[in-house]
Amino acid sequence: RTVNIGRGGAFIASDQTLPSVNDHVEFRIEFDNKDLHPIEGTGLCRWVREKKDQNSPKGFGIEFLQLAKESSHTLQMLIDANSPIAHIPKD
Repeated sequence: RTVNIGRGGAFIASDQTLPSVNDHVEFRIEFDNKDLHPIEGTGLCRWVREKKDQNSPKGFGIEFLQLAKESSHTLQMLIDANSPIAHIPKD
């Protein structure tokens, strides 16, 4: 489940075992809107939130390293529609 997605990466909420910082990960982000092609590729885990808190779920932040060709179009559409801003977690 993706909570935030931006120009260079995404936050992935997960109740499963989390990667470690600097681990390479393969990802596929699917959307409820089936008109949007999934965003898939490889990334680098940049930070981890081990436990959920009042406002944020457990999960990890990834930096996109490589996207599938079809994913670039979906990401560009989301950026154009939502104008995401950079987020750097406090923990």
